Amino acid sequence: MKSIPALCLLMIVLSLGACKSPSPLPADPCEWSRPILFSDATKVWLQRDGDLPEPVRADLWQIVQHNQKLAAICGKG
Repeated sequence: MKSIPALCLLMIVLSLGACKSPSPLPADPCEWSRPILFSDATKVWLQRDGDLPEPVRADLWQIVQHNQKLAAICGKG
């Protein structure tokens, strides 16, 4: 019966150690974040296919919002 508490303690220690990041990100998001840009081929494809499915439009809107926030916060974009 002593092995169950020891096993629980070991699981807790391992789970706490798993939360540590080996290389933490900089505190300033402007140091590691960058705008999302499309290649020329993707731009041509997006312009060619006029009616995009809703999931694609939603993803594109998220990219637009990301780039706008990044430009507002960091002056990038």
